[in-house]
Amino acid sequence: YLGEHDAVQLSQELDSPRSTDPRPTAASCEKILELYKGPFLDGCYLDWAIQIREWMEMRVLETGRQLLEIYLSEQRFEEVLPLGHRLLMYDRCCQKSSLALMQAHIQHGSAEEALRIFEQCRKVLDRDMGVEPSLELVKEFHRAKGFL
Repeated sequence: YLGEHDAVQLSQELDSPRSTDPRPTAASCEKILELYKGPFLDGCYLDWAIQIREWMEMRVLETGRQLLEIYLSEQRFEEVLPLGHRLLMYDRCCQKSSLALMQAHIQHGSAEEALRIFEQCRKVLDRDMGVEPSLELVKEFHRAKGFL
């Protein structure tokens, strides 16, 4: 018996059939993100802890990206903003999160903020990975410029 612990609950939720559904619901994704409190045993560098931490982070990020897609498809732009920023805290190079944020800001009439997010993403991608933004991000950049 592992007891009641947020990491145990998160692990069980990530292992549930709902979490691997190709079309998850917003509620199932939101539950996973609510349970995720940060890196598992942050600062512990034992191999088993690193493996669990990386597995959880990968699955939580994927769940967050799925939730962003749901919110965008349902035009829930108010919810895209905090989620997109949260996902960028976990993965600064996540172009899907940057793209969703840009789209939400454009929908809210904040083209300037969309351009700022693009520029921030472009710098991080160049510095951390040595790559250019995706074609989708560049298209969204030009769309945002059209609103100025």
